[in-house]
Amino acid sequence: SYILLTDHVEADGKAEKAELDRPINSANAETDDVMSKYEKQIDDPKDRRLFETIKSARTPYTACYRGVLRLSREGKRTEALNLIRTRLIPLRDALHKAAEAEVVWNKADADDAANAIVAAVNWTSTGILICVVLSVGVAGIASDIRTRLRAERKLREGEERFRAVFEHAPF
Repeated sequence: SYILLTDHVEADGKAEKAELDRPINSANAETDDVMSKYEKQIDDPKDRRLFETIKSARTPYTACYRGVLRLSREGKRTEALNLIRTRLIPLRDALHKAAEAEVVWNKADADDAANAIVAAVNWTSTGILICVVLSVGVAGIASDIRTRLRAERKLREGEERFRAVFEHAPF
């Protein structure tokens, strides 16, 4: 929207300036909307402080921006350009600095969250892998036990048959 503002100041005629007013107003409304939505999601005190810094920096920037637009609409190009150079650019830089601090914090917070998620997935994956290994191992052990019990039962049945045959033998 800063580029649109400088285009507005450099524009010749009210019709061209009016045409630039639409995207300028749209960009400003979209910024307000995004900031409002973001503000509602803030639950961390540091994030809140950083966001308040952005809002504090945006207030004088917006007031100066509107002043430049007013001068531009009045056809006062030289005064508008002077206001951009002397006031708006430093205010824009302060706003960018505040926004950059928020971005850096969010990136670090997102990286921490991503690392926590990866660790949880790795732990969960490891846990699942251990459970699968244990299940396979337990199933294998259970299978071995069943095989052994079956063999013992057959051996017992065989011994009982042999004993019955031997005990009932005619000799």
